[in-house]
Amino acid sequence: MEAREEARQREFEEVKDEIREGLKEEKAKELALEAAESAYGLSLDVKNMAELGAKIDLTPDSAGPFSRRFPPEGALSDPKFVEVAFSLEEGEVGPAVELDGGYYLLMTTRKLPSHVPDLEKVKDRVRTDLITEKAKEAARTEARELLKKAGGGSWLTLIREGGYELKEAAGFTRRGPVDGLGYNTSLSEAAFRLSFGKPLPDDVFEAGNKFVVIHFEDRIRADTAELDKIKDNLRRALINQRHQELSSAWLDELRQRADVEIDEQVL
Repeated sequence: MEAREEARQREFEEVKDEIREGLKEEKAKELALEAAESAYGLSLDVKNMAELGAKIDLTPDSAGPFSRRFPPEGALSDPKFVEVAFSLEEGEVGPAVELDGGYYLLMTTRKLPSHVPDLEKVKDRVRTDLITEKAKEAARTEARELLKKAGGGSWLTLIREGGYELKEAAGFTRRGPVDGLGYNTSLSEAAFRLSFGKPLPDDVFEAGNKFVVIHFEDRIRADTAELDKIKDNLRRALINQRHQELSSAWLDELRQRADVEIDEQVL
């Protein structure tokens, strides 16, 4: 189970490195997205991912045959990857997909017809998946039951009596990693909606092979006087971001309104 650290206000000297690292992460993520979008543009002129890899100096990897029920392992098991893969036609490259803190481009090389595999070949995997799914559902149910009981105000007592793990997470930002859990967008967004009046979320959160219940302890506020020293950089970054959004929207509108005329003299 997860908890936030004890209430206190930290000085800027304590959090400046976190702020700096957060800005670096945001910039790195922005550059990674730009690189992925650039690679997607190059993919329009290639026949396979090997050609694209040669253009951007990366070696592509193959996920091998998979189905919706049995997706690839690791980061590629994300439902977003599977949905994009099954939405593409053979030989088509899909737009960048964000998975596990990185961006992926994928090409569906071949679609195989559905078939029922021989039970002897898949029975071990089916048994393992069934056990895993049952255990996962049991853990989710237990975590939700704890969350429901915690609404009565006996948060710490329930954790001690139930023998659950209690951890105090270090302060984290809305888009940064959570101590011990890594990047978990849904958890972070929910955590920042909590308050002293509403210390518990509406649901539990899946984090790896476990389910997490979070409880609000305090909202750490940075030293605003020190933040004034970097606000100009932040303002410029936000203005540039807004400018890019407006430029993209303007270009999209022009494309939608554009009329195509054929010059017969040229033909």
